[in-house]
Amino acid sequence: MRCKVAKLSYESYRARGTPDHPSHEAHRALHNCYTEEIKETKKKHWLEWLEAIEGNELWIANKYISTVGGDGGLSKIPTLKISQ
Repeated sequence: MRCKVAKLSYESYRARGTPDHPSHEAHRALHNCYTEEIKETKKKHWLEWLEAIEGNELWIANKYISTVGGDGGLSKIPTLKISQ
């Protein structure tokens, strides 16, 4: 999906002079879908990890939950890594 978003982003950029070009709407829709998929995957992974905690990982989870984010946002949750 990331490759499709990148391709549509490029097409949208090439058509930047014509605001009514259909590639803009296609890129916006796919980008929103991609962003939602990332959010859902992170949430699912976080909940699975919390359910499988054993031993010292309990302290790590507590650290993630109890620390305040650097920008005043929500707790820090590590980003997922892409494995291919």
